[in-house]
Amino acid sequence: MISAHPKLTINAAFLQEIKDDNLRLYGLLDHLRACWLVNDPDVFRPEWFTELICDLRDQIAMHFALENAFGYFEKPLTSDPLLSAEAQRLLDQHEELYL
Repeated sequence: MISAHPKLTINAAFLQEIKDDNLRLYGLLDHLRACWLVNDPDVFRPEWFTELICDLRDQIAMHFALENAFGYFEKPLTSDPLLSAEAQRLLDQHEELYL
């Protein structure tokens, strides 16, 4: 819902910075993608996959924590109502995506 009184805006520079700097997360995603592409039981070992998934969970948690702490501004002096609504929608997704 779009509010006439925006309650949230984004720190675009910070969000771009953590996106660009999160090489560990991108590396884990590449390894997981390789798991799906390689159909070889010698490569796809359950214990290796479990470790990758646990690392991915930790990296996503860190990414979301950084976004939540520094990527959004509550109660901005000025804001676009559409941007505020979209920022709130994205912020609300963090818990659902993490779980």
